[in-house]
Amino acid sequence: MITTALLAAAALDWQTMFTPTVSPFELFLRATGMYLAVLLVLRLMRRQKGALTGADFLAIVLIAEAARNSVASDFRSITEGVVMVAVVYLWEYGLEALSVQSPRLRSLLNGGPLMLIRDGRLLRQNLRRVMLSRAEIQAQLRELGIEHLRDVRQAYLDADGRISALLNSDVEHMQRSRIVENMARA
Repeated sequence: MITTALLAAAALDWQTMFTPTVSPFELFLRATGMYLAVLLVLRLMRRQKGALTGADFLAIVLIAEAARNSVASDFRSITEGVVMVAVVYLWEYGLEALSVQSPRLRSLLNGGPLMLIRDGRLLRQNLRRVMLSRAEIQAQLRELGIEHLRDVRQAYLDADGRISALLNSDVEHMQRSRIVENMARA
């Protein structure tokens, strides 16, 4: 059995396995093009994705695909798959680093919060835009401990796919606190 494995390893074309058949620049352009195209599509879809941002989800998918291609020999060498994975990682890391410095870029990449409820009323146009039903919203609100829509002053779909809500009682409490603070300053 060990002899068979050694014979199989000796029969491999080791040079072909590690010599790229496509230029690294072409691989860079392909990875960059796919990254930007899928990022744009995910940004336009703006559907709940759990706790992952669109860029995180995209990076995972593209890295898995590039790795699969190199292992399944859609690329002729492992080096080509490594280059594709490295390019996707560099884009992900670079955009994340830039978005920390630029709120505008962060908003462009991840989107901002989208209001779903105002003063206890569903904003149906926004719900349609993100393809959420009333039942899905109510289920999310129940997870937050909120039973009735009428108790919600504002609720948002955040960039990470979670719903955050501000209750009427929270707003009233904050307003009272500001009044007391202003009186103390005067």
